[in-house]
Amino acid sequence: MSKKLPVFKTDKEAENFLDQDLSDYISAENFAPFQFEFRPKQKSVNLRISEELLDAVRAVAHRRGIPYQRYIRQTLEASLRPSKDSRSGKGRAHRSSK
Repeated sequence: MSKKLPVFKTDKEAENFLDQDLSDYISAENFAPFQFEFRPKQKSVNLRISEELLDAVRAVAHRRGIPYQRYIRQTLEASLRPSKDSRSGKGRAHRSSK
């Protein structure tokens, strides 16, 4: 079990804390997975959605600890990944709009 980090009242206290050996404060419990985004974003999209939908998106992103625009991008990317069902031919049929 790792030690709990103290609450700092000033930046100076935090800086002084970092001057010591912090190995007692590090454990697997303190780490969370993080997805790095390596590709630069070249294009911008303007999308009109309802305020309620945007509030819901922001709430989910906040719970996950990421910016809401990143959450939207990750959701879009996940929806485009082939699922196990679609690889076996059992996925939903995609309709093209004309």
